[in-house]
Amino acid sequence: MTDILDLDIVQFFTRVTKHPPTEFQKELLISFMDKRISKICICAARQTGKTLCCAVATIWLSLHGKESILLASAQENWIYSHIRDIFTNNPELKDYIIAEGVYSLVPLKGYETKTGTRVHVRGSTEKSIRGIAATIVFCDEAELMTDETLQTALGAVSGEYKYCLLGTPPRERKGLFYEIIKAPNEHGFRLFNWSAEECSWHSKELLASKKKMLKQWYIPEVQGRILEETERGIVSVKDIDACIHDVMYPESGTKEIGLDWGSGHRCFTVLTLIERTKSAHVRVLFTKSWNSTIIYNIFNEIAAILREQKPDKIKADALPEGYIEDLKSIYKGRTIYPVKFGDMYQGATHKERMLGQLVHKIQTHALEIPVLEKELIQQLKTYKRGKQYSDDFVDSLCLALYEDKELFKPATHGIVVFPKDYKLEKNYPEHQHPFIITPTRYYSTNCKECHKAIDVKTDPRTGTKDYYCEECFSRLKKEGKI
Repeated sequence: MTDILDLDIVQFFTRVTKHPPTEFQKELLISFMDKRISKICICAARQTGKTLCCAVATIWLSLHGKESILLASAQENWIYSHIRDIFTNNPELKDYIIAEGVYSLVPLKGYETKTGTRVHVRGSTEKSIRGIAATIVFCDEAELMTDETLQTALGAVSGEYKYCLLGTPPRERKGLFYEIIKAPNEHGFRLFNWSAEECSWHSKELLASKKKMLKQWYIPEVQGRILEETERGIVSVKDIDACIHDVMYPESGTKEIGLDWGSGHRCFTVLTLIERTKSAHVRVLFTKSWNSTIIYNIFNEIAAILREQKPDKIKADALPEGYIEDLKSIYKGRTIYPVKFGDMYQGATHKERMLGQLVHKIQTHALEIPVLEKELIQQLKTYKRGKQYSDDFVDSLCLALYEDKELFKPATHGIVVFPKDYKLEKNYPEHQHPFIITPTRYYSTNCKECHKAIDVKTDPRTGTKDYYCEECFSRLKKEGKI
């Protein structure tokens, strides 16, 4: 049998793992021998052999020179686990380690070979990495590491070095690892990427079952690629999961309802009832959906819910036209505010503003959703801008959450007061009756001194009067300037 030290890295892989590498694994292994390649980034699906390749490369490099190798991992160090298994399953490698571990052949903190190579096994904190001088660095689970840790690991290398990052595509569009994957050439990296669909050990049945799961999970975890803009949800699944609660009890907060009308065989009419709590959180009390395409058949049921729940505010999609007016003919309670999703308001559509408020509530975990609201949760996880169907629960929730001071501003009315013994005279001009009190109108302008926005009772466009805020007025009066 050929001596194990005489094997090249591809042959060495086959010898110690007992199976040949795939074509993309071969390409990666050869890159570790190429001195022209100093920075390597492996962005691949889970369970596709990227960590095993790095473990084999670590052993091969440690046996063919005097190196200082750093193995850093954000979680359990799987490169070290593979190294330990390879040494255990290949007894001939035992002779090349200077000192064995107490509980296993390979010491927990690393090992040293007779060629003078030292392998350091560390976590992903800056403190654990700092101070180690290395010629080769592997950062496993790089998508979970902070930018500071990745930069500290790069700062640990010197001379003719190899700096290897490996991980699955991050779901969030931020961080150094994400930037390297998006533009490897700009950062001087050679990128290796492959999918679990290319690996023979993943059966078609297993891949088919995984494909039925959430698309935002399948693409990075199985296909091994970054989500495109059109494939991304409005918020991360992690943030949505943080908003889900097992048990919730209603408080004495204000209740609001959102109504999204369904039109077409793939759309549902959805009513969402929320409660705004004193802690500034919003709680979803329940949702109700109807798949009837004849909308008038469900008006009585909607009106019954409104009478029972007595919401403080009701907001409904303004389209199709006529639906709200028909509902008002049955329900004589609170005002139903129409919201046109496509209307332009302060530079953005109401739909964009509603989505912005929803995203903020989810990202700050200020939204509480019962675990039983499975359809709402599923639609939140798969919702994308521009989606044409399977979004009714999200739209209804957006309406329920929506806050707009101008759109939902209550009407202002005059107040009429009549003494018991007063007889109303009819000869007063309109709006000038002595017992009719009209609301004061305010105008917006700016303080002449500090330019802060202030409200005044007289129209600043009709005179030459100077206006000051309270602070500036008090100061100027003390100084005798006014």
